[in-house]
Amino acid sequence: MGYLVEEFADRAPALLDPALSAIAQQWRVAAVVTDYGADAGDLCEAQRAALRSIAVAARARAETIGDLSAERMREWIILDDSPVAGGWAAGGTVELSRILEVADGFLALLDNELPPDPPTGAWFLGTGNGFQVMRYRPEALRGPRWSRPTPT
Repeated sequence: MGYLVEEFADRAPALLDPALSAIAQQWRVAAVVTDYGADAGDLCEAQRAALRSIAVAARARAETIGDLSAERMREWIILDDSPVAGGWAAGGTVELSRILEVADGFLALLDNELPPDPPTGAWFLGTGNGFQVMRYRPEALRGPRWSRPTPT
């Protein structure tokens, strides 16, 4: 996510489509606060192509940099003096293979090639072991999937 945010910044937000600029700001927060989700909303084909271009460049940037050390994670500031993922690196390093696994999954999602979620969970990427299933809690399976309260 941090690499995507950097690529957005390098492309001068003023030159981006307004919807993509809004996504860039939302993702800047999501890159720092790892419990937040990131959403692209409904994009037209031109916006999807622009986002894919940014994602391909972000993946290439990650490949050039390689593994991320704990020190790099603490120093990688992208939002109000806050580091990417809160500066946290499990085991002291985030391996490039894990980063590329997430990047490739994101590109598959943009290309409509990501398989549907399994019925009892969601895909979880970034472990270094390929597609893993993150199982839903049983109570989450009783209601409509991804339902949100209707505003009053």
